[in-house]
Amino acid sequence: MSKDTLYVAGLEIRNQSFCEITRLEHEPLVLGTYDFDAVLGLAPANDLSFANVQNPFSMMVSQGLLDSNVISLALGATVGGVRSLPGEIMFGGINDDFYEGEIVRIPLTNVRDPDTDPDATPPLLNGTWQVEARAVAWGETKEEKISLDGYTARIDSSYPFVILPQGAYDRLKAVIQPDRIPWFTETIDCQRRANLPDVIFDLGGNSFTLTPYDYTLEMMLGDYGVRCLFAFQPWDMQEGQRDVIVLGSAFLRAFYSIFDFDNRQLGCKFSTRLSTELIAC
Repeated sequence: MSKDTLYVAGLEIRNQSFCEITRLEHEPLVLGTYDFDAVLGLAPANDLSFANVQNPFSMMVSQGLLDSNVISLALGATVGGVRSLPGEIMFGGINDDFYEGEIVRIPLTNVRDPDTDPDATPPLLNGTWQVEARAVAWGETKEEKISLDGYTARIDSSYPFVILPQGAYDRLKAVIQPDRIPWFTETIDCQRRANLPDVIFDLGGNSFTLTPYDYTLEMMLGDYGVRCLFAFQPWDMQEGQRDVIVLGSAFLRAFYSIFDFDNRQLGCKFSTRLSTELIAC
């Protein structure tokens, strides 16, 4: 474990701890395959760190470096097989060019109740950004709806898919009917997307819609040609585990995400970033 001064967009983060690689027997596959050198955690607390290390955002907050303690995130988008929209991350503010109208605020669920602890600012717990999940539905009239009462939606930009309870996944899969390629995840013929239903999530009483172009990931699969990955995966909850769904980058790519540490909220609003309608979340 090492410490150094980290500079991010002109901000000077002092005494930032990080895992430093000093010797490689073999290059990690993920670093050799993709165009990045490290992982930048955006969790609001250090609970998930194996060494209780604060990530750069937590250090920005503790050192008072930001005008407001928020992260605004727009993931890069690919349209027609071409990466036409780069991503953007903003610390300490919101890019107003990404949305129009009033932002919808969804309270985070993992905060201490100020009524029972009035002397402390409600802290974020569990090292995650999470909101209440109420239901998932699909179709023009939401004719198929599954209650997620009691579930929490964890927002995770590092995970590429959306994880649903096994029962909800099975019912959605029966509607979408993806194909199974040997030794690979389910895929869809990309030409079918125009005929597939939207999937609607109810988060804290607010509806967020994923189109088939959002919940499928287009990629080249060798002899199979261009296929669209089915971006939903099942989670068979074991006894004692919390009831959680995970909204990864397949969900976030359709949204402009505002993670508000000061107000313990996830900010959401429709966006005009693409020629097709996006939602800012």
